[in-house]
Amino acid sequence: MTLFKRRTIMVSLAIFILTCTAAIGQHRQMAYSDTAQGQLKKWKAPIVPLDDSGISYIKFGVGTNIWMRYIENNPGTINSAGHTVNENFDVALRRMRLSVMASLGEKFIVYTQFGVNNQTYVNGGTVTPTAENKKPAIFFHDFWLQRVLWPKKLYAGIGLNAWNGISRLTNVSYGKNFTLDNPTFNFPNIERSDQIGRQIGLFFHGNIMRFNYRFSLAKPFAFEQASSEFTNIATEISSEKPELKGYVFYQFWGQEDFNTSFTSMSYLGKKRLLNIGFGFDHLQSSTVSTSVEGQEIIHNKTQLGLDLFLELPLKRNAVLNVYGVSYLYNFGPNYIRSIGVMNVGKGGFLDGMSLAQGGGNASFSIGTGTINYLSAAYILPSSGDRKGRIQPFAAINIRRFEALDQAAVCEHIGINYLVYGHELKYSLEYSTRPIYAGIPGTSDDNIIADRKGMLIFQVQLLL
Repeated sequence: MTLFKRRTIMVSLAIFILTCTAAIGQHRQMAYSDTAQGQLKKWKAPIVPLDDSGISYIKFGVGTNIWMRYIENNPGTINSAGHTVNENFDVALRRMRLSVMASLGEKFIVYTQFGVNNQTYVNGGTVTPTAENKKPAIFFHDFWLQRVLWPKKLYAGIGLNAWNGISRLTNVSYGKNFTLDNPTFNFPNIERSDQIGRQIGLFFHGNIMRFNYRFSLAKPFAFEQASSEFTNIATEISSEKPELKGYVFYQFWGQEDFNTSFTSMSYLGKKRLLNIGFGFDHLQSSTVSTSVEGQEIIHNKTQLGLDLFLELPLKRNAVLNVYGVSYLYNFGPNYIRSIGVMNVGKGGFLDGMSLAQGGGNASFSIGTGTINYLSAAYILPSSGDRKGRIQPFAAINIRRFEALDQAAVCEHIGINYLVYGHELKYSLEYSTRPIYAGIPGTSDDNIIADRKGMLIFQVQLLL
């Protein structure tokens, strides 16, 4: 069976599943329509009151993203058995989360979120199939305490948190995104100086007039990367300095308030918003490179973001969402990092040479340079309510890294079927990525030699 035929079968299968689930969702809505004066009742997260006033309570939440994927592997990819594989199909658990929020009187909030990420058929995060690593351990993503200092205007907190800087997308909620997933480069410190986008430290946030702000001061997680065998290529080292982060956006129309750190990329037409924001993340003495004279040079890590967010309700319940961001990342000379989300392949060879970006679905995602990202989604008009809606979306990013001779252009196109808003939705997305020849940051011709794609069908459930 040719690769084209296999891809056609996978696309057809995903579309068939999406169509069937849409029909099931419509049937469920009809089945529920007899309740409560014809209104569909929304399920709610369990809330346990702690007093008679209703001010103090504990709220529980559950969330998951389940993926079915077809991956065109990078050239020369090998699987866990050591065999060369050109493509891969799997079902994987992208996220499994449990959350608890406790409101203690009018002044204090405690929030925690725990679970696992990236459970594949091979294991829980690497491509070495042993009994020990097939079951990833549950860990705490967040655990922080917050106090109200000035209602609406100033909140202060401490703990393991995701009150990040740089951009709205760097603070995004996994469950309230209009694309199928985040593009990875929005978390430039992922699993290096942070832990899944979180750090331990202090944070402050609130609204002042039309400005929404968040700032944090954290102790970065320790991380030591093997130094490069080439000169003038930065690699990461542990830093004992504090990491400073902030993000501020101006709200032209409506205003947003946040009980947690996570931002929504679509309120499904419930708000009318136009925001422009700026953010930063700075960590001193966090990368190192070797000069041509053999001297080690220590560098600071600085990341900047400038973004725009639009949510525009239109006639007949249609909704337009647009988000654009420009990142300027400086990790030191020729720094570059390849990432493959839930990558089940390894190795990688091209023209008899080892593939620098790696095997499977890995691509050069983060590095010194600029990234421009534009995404948009449109909920189709409907005469009914916000349930059972169709939301096509598209995104494109252009990555210009110092270590590469040619810019990387990656496209994403897909569709969401909102069975019940973000709480239950089915998504289908096709994305592309470039394959680079040569060794980044050297005199090799680091240009695009090929392109590969990936098709994902996702089920999301939130409670």
